[in-house]
Amino acid sequence: MDRTRAAHFVFHSVALSFLPLWKLFRKTQLPPLVVNPVHLILSVFGCAMFLVSEVHVHAANLPARPAAELRTTGPADHLSVPLALSYHQVVLEKRSGSGWRPLSVLYPRTLSREQMRDVHFVLPSGLSPEDVRVLGYRNPKFPSRFAYGKQAFSRYEVTAETAAHPPLDRLRSQKAAPVPSSAVSPPSLKANSLWHLAGETLLVYHHHRGLQVVDLKDPDNPLKLGTLRLPVVGEKLWALNEAGTEVMLLGRSIAKERQGSILLYLLKITNGLPEIVKELTIPGRLTDSRFIGPHLHVLSQSKKAGQGLRTLLTRLDLSQPPNPTRLSDMVFSGGGAVFQTQDTHLMVRVKEGSQVRLHEVPVSSAAGQSVDQPQFRSATQVLGYDVRIRGQDLILKHATEAQVAQVTLPLGWRTDRVIPSSDILLQVEDGLAPGSQARVRVTPITAPDMLLQELPLGPGRVVGMTQQDDEVFIAQWVPASLEGEAETRLLTWTLNLSDPSAIKLHPPIEQRLKGLDEWDVDLSAVQPLRLHRETLLWFIPARHHPSLWWSSPIAVAAAQPSAQDLIPASSAVMVLCPVHLTKTGLSPEEPQILRIRGRVLHTSRAISQEGFIFFSHDSAGAASGSDLGPPSRVPWRPQPGEISSWLHVVDCRSGAPLLRDPVSIPGQLLSVTDIDDQGAVVLTETELSLRRDSPPARVIQASGYDGVSVRQFDNYITGTTASSAAAAQDDRLYLTRETGRAAVVVVRYAKSSGKLSQAATWNTNAPPTLLHAARGHLVASSPGNLELAFADAEAGKLTSIASYDTPASLWLQVDRTAFTEGLDLWIPAGDYGVEFLQKQGASDQ
Repeated sequence: MDRTRAAHFVFHSVALSFLPLWKLFRKTQLPPLVVNPVHLILSVFGCAMFLVSEVHVHAANLPARPAAELRTTGPADHLSVPLALSYHQVVLEKRSGSGWRPLSVLYPRTLSREQMRDVHFVLPSGLSPEDVRVLGYRNPKFPSRFAYGKQAFSRYEVTAETAAHPPLDRLRSQKAAPVPSSAVSPPSLKANSLWHLAGETLLVYHHHRGLQVVDLKDPDNPLKLGTLRLPVVGEKLWALNEAGTEVMLLGRSIAKERQGSILLYLLKITNGLPEIVKELTIPGRLTDSRFIGPHLHVLSQSKKAGQGLRTLLTRLDLSQPPNPTRLSDMVFSGGGAVFQTQDTHLMVRVKEGSQVRLHEVPVSSAAGQSVDQPQFRSATQVLGYDVRIRGQDLILKHATEAQVAQVTLPLGWRTDRVIPSSDILLQVEDGLAPGSQARVRVTPITAPDMLLQELPLGPGRVVGMTQQDDEVFIAQWVPASLEGEAETRLLTWTLNLSDPSAIKLHPPIEQRLKGLDEWDVDLSAVQPLRLHRETLLWFIPARHHPSLWWSSPIAVAAAQPSAQDLIPASSAVMVLCPVHLTKTGLSPEEPQILRIRGRVLHTSRAISQEGFIFFSHDSAGAASGSDLGPPSRVPWRPQPGEISSWLHVVDCRSGAPLLRDPVSIPGQLLSVTDIDDQGAVVLTETELSLRRDSPPARVIQASGYDGVSVRQFDNYITGTTASSAAAAQDDRLYLTRETGRAAVVVVRYAKSSGKLSQAATWNTNAPPTLLHAARGHLVASSPGNLELAFADAEAGKLTSIASYDTPASLWLQVDRTAFTEGLDLWIPAGDYGVEFLQKQGASDQ
């Protein structure tokens, strides 16, 4: 059914609906009416508009019809397609390897009357009719205004003269991910551990992993009994009884609502499991503390306007830990207060201006001896073993027999990626820190802090991970400088999960990347692309170089003559590393690198659907790189000026990647939807400075890509800033609104109308700095806050599901969130390990 048949169907339906009324009118004798011509014209016009809109909606929802190979006539250098009026889109394609590359596209129904009968193609030089074919499509792919849309695009970088805020420098801002999750370092926290040995039980408080209880009855096999995470940076840890079942922890809060305040936790340990009995807040900033018998003395410092620094001494009686009582509060002028012992008296030393004052602290005669112990001890002994904590590991070594192997129990580790599988959880440490190694750790899914197995990957950085059935594939970047080789290598490891009790790590396959280093590519944005089950592609985009204070030009090599191949030139846009999955293992192919003349300012994330790979790059005033030219000089750091964006499409339907010619697009690529053989709808973004005293706004464009060109047919100015967080999924864009009420705005492309519009708004507790859309959900993260919403794909609405307060220093990599089949969420949290959200907070709608 084409548009004409759809119009006939709609007209017939409307006529049938008016038939009963017409019969009634014929049987009724009505007096003659005087018709107002204006009313008659408006009525006819309204009916016509209704019919046109209905035809357009029905035509847009028609099922796609397969392309027809059309008969051609004409001389060797010209092809004519007779009677092409019944086709909306006619495409000339050239054979390229095992696939076909579009060369030209015509739309017969948009031509003048003299041209409506036949359409004509001029063959490029060197091509014969045997090398090409012509396909015809009867269904319209894009709105009618597509044929008249703009095709050449460029824009200007926003400078300080057009924005009151700091200039949005495209050499620093990644628009698809305004706050790159792997490029931002987590907050720096002291990694030392507080620990206390009570008999054969070790109590350890780790700033990232909380209070851990370790049983040392068998030093050769230490057992971690329980863990309790607390939003506090620990300063002192005391056991209130000899058995170590009553514990007191003093530290600084990292909770969002009371960050930096003093927190005192009274804890009870039952069967190795710690729980909170009482939580107290002490005002001010902690400067010192002393525990004498059942009495705790805490010094804190505060500053009030007009009063200067003031020191507060808080004294608590902990003889009954579940019900502590406050003995007294004392206030001293000055700051920098610490405790010191003078003879048998406890004194407070306070500095006020240039003077130092000593104040005596009343201590009850019934109080016992001070149980203050060094919190960061080097070693102690238990059952003939030296016990020490080195970094994040508990180490036990026999005190007298050197031949006995030492035992190491990890108390914490870094988690950069996570994959839940059946009853186990794979936690991957990327190996970012200098001198560190990448590792895969296996833990129970019910106890993420209990290590079952550790698989070292050696030096190098993990840059990607994906799973297929019972196999997990891990990509590791090994720079030449690590092993003294001449070439950088990309390793692909295989983990076999068929037997969770004994996970196997197979030797990696390698691909050599000659002439590339970490300066050229963005390793934090590597994507695994799965076109089909037999092929895996590692997509490595170019690095987004920071702004430099100089801009002197440098000489670069000229581009190569062929633009149809992935060729070397001067600046890398992306690297494709294909890996084939065979029955005998992995089989690597030669990596393919796309380069252009000039300097790449930005490479978007890749979108892989229907056998195509879409991505874009930005360049400063440079062409697409397909032309020849002498060696040129380009600025090392381009000055603010004209910026061009180019769309690249890789056709992988025939097996080998086939790169099409680059096409100019309005801005950076955000998403691609409605993909098929005829083309796709491309959603891009640019920035627009509306006022001098406000940051630039984000503008969304909808354009049609027909295999040869891109034409814009809609433009939408959003109420969000250009640098705010964004996420995309098919025809929906999720944008952070930072001005006014914090929210996530949903902008949607409607296929039926070919228009962009705001579909919904989700109010959040704080402006999200990271967004991630997957499995029908949207995860939003900001310092101290994590929120989850259900995303309705049909209506484009967002429904809030849950909101969580998180420690202000907790760094959640929500763009690496892993979902289980039951819609549980696992979020890597760096040094904090992994965070877990249960199904009750998600929706399986």
